[in-house]
Amino acid sequence: MSEYPPKMKKESIIFRNVVFFSIYRSKWMDEKDDTCKPYQPGSTTVRAVTASSKWLFALAVIGTAMIAIYLFVVGFIVTLTTIVSSLAASQFDMDSLDKFMAEFIRIIDIFLVATVFYIIALGFYELFIAKAPLPG
Repeated sequence: MSEYPPKMKKESIIFRNVVFFSIYRSKWMDEKDDTCKPYQPGSTTVRAVTASSKWLFALAVIGTAMIAIYLFVVGFIVTLTTIVSSLAASQFDMDSLDKFMAEFIRIIDIFLVATVFYIIALGFYELFIAKAPLPG
């Protein structure tokens, strides 16, 4: 009389478990799979808009950089003309000094606004396009 349950070799038990797991693995994994899967958007319009936004922000970066460069150049030219006119006037009284000090404060204001536009251009570039190639 044979034994019940029949004795199985250790290798056949492992083989049976591997076969069982491989057959039922996909069903078992689908039911209990809670891993994150990448989002696959279905709309091609959304893909097109997000892909083209890089180029739209490139226009914003170029525009604000051009404004910053223009303001830096204008500020430099105004600085030179103000210094030359103050030296050519040869008037060293308080009224002319007040006039030139007000002009120099306006020049500093031009440079500060140019710096703000430069920082905005760098911010747009780094936020929407790529890492800015800054030293340090």
